[in-house]
This record gives sequence, C-alpha cells and structure tokens, in this order.
Amino acid sequence: MLTMPRPDLFSKSAGCLAAVPVALAALCVGACQPSEAGADGGVPRGLAKQLIQAIRRDERKNKQAVEQTARQSAKSGQVASARLDRKLGEIERGGEGTGPPRTGTGGSDPASPTGEQELTGRLEHTGKNWMEVRDPVGFKYRFETGPHTSVTFKNRPARLEDFHQGAEVRTSFLFQGPQRVARNVEILSPFPGDGG
Repeated sequence: MLTMPRPDLFSKSAGCLAAVPVALAALCVGACQPSEAGADGGVPRGLAKQLIQAIRRDERKNKQAVEQTARQSAKSGQVASARLDRKLGEIERGGEGTGPPRTGTGGSDPASPTGEQELTGRLEHTGKNWMEVRDPVGFKYRFETGPHTSVTFKNRPARLEDFHQGAEVRTSFLFQGPQRVARNVEILSPFPGDGG
C-alpha cells in the first residue's frame, strides 16, 4: 500500500522550499551592496567621512592659528629690535639714561651725588688720552683719560700704559656731552684670568 504524504505536511515543505531561493537572493543582493560598517567591521563609512572632514577643519584652524602666532611673534621681534636700536643709538650719542650699568646695581652709582657711573671689564686698548674697556657681555666702551684720571693698582698710583690688553679694570666715569670721561681706573688684575 502506497501512502501519500499528507497534504498539510507537503504544503508546509513546499512553502519552505519556495522561501529558500528568496532568502538566497536576498543574501546575494545584501553581499553585493556596500556595507555600512568599514571593511574591518569598524566605523561606518558615513561616520568616517564626517570624522575626516572634522579633522581637516581642525587642521585648517590650527594652521591659521600658528600662522597668526608667527606673524605676531615676528612683529614683536621687530618692535624689540627697533627699541634696542634706539637704545643703542642713545648710548652711542651719550643720551639720557645711557652708559653701561654698574655691576650689581643696573645703573649709575646711587651713592654718588655727582652721577658717576661704573663699569667693570677687560682693558682692550689704550692710547695717549683714551682707553677702551670690554664689559662681561662683550660691548666695548671708549673712555677719555687725562690728568683728571686717577689710576691705581693695589691702592697705589699706577700708569695706565703699564697694563696690557686683558687686564681687569673697574672704571668710574662721567658723561661730558657724548663722551665718557674716566675719573678713576682701578686695576683689579693685571693679567687676563688672574684673580688678583
């Protein structure tokens, strides 16, 4: 006896079998469509584009800020350079508030009522009525000398021409017009690098 499959079972199986090609087609179409997630399963493609655009905007803003800072720094440098040039010009002309600072005080001797200033440095050159002294920073200053200039070494009178380049000196001076006039020259060390 031959038995026939029950119609309700067959109809259910036929419905399932008919759904298989539809599911396969949907999988194929889905596989061919670009995925929302990245190739590595990471950030969705649309979000990645937004992030890249935001990064590029930030880079442009940062570049503009750096360029603006560079322009401001250059301008500040030019202003500082101009101030320094003006100050050096005043010093060379013997203008107000000029002259090398006294070691440790930054200006004229506050104890001196005559406005004398002081410079400690190394003797560079001497002439008949002048001498040049280089300060610790490296600036060179010319001083007029003469009978009014007192020169001492170890608290005894000395002659400036007896000392050579590199001798350490302390010079008290006044401005007479644009010239620095040495009043007192104390030889601290007659030889370069000698402590006394």
